[in-house]
Amino acid sequence: DLHSFPTRRSSDLDLPEWSAIGLLGKLICIDDGTAEINGYVRPNENSIATYSEEKTKYRVMKRIDETHIQIMIL
Repeated sequence: DLHSFPTRRSSDLDLPEWSAIGLLGKLICIDDGTAEINGYVRPNENSIATYSEEKTKYRVMKRIDETHIQIMIL
């Protein structure tokens, strides 16, 4: 039933489940300084990107500064 489908209200904007996050494409993220260009990263226990020896869905495109990288979400 289309009338029972949940709709987004303006009060929903404050709920964490409606927060915008990157799902596909390029994203700037914080890293711990270990990321390498054309390498892969994974989130650590603090949700900060860290170098990964294994291939992940997060590939590093470029370094922005000492603590920020641009990744491609594959």
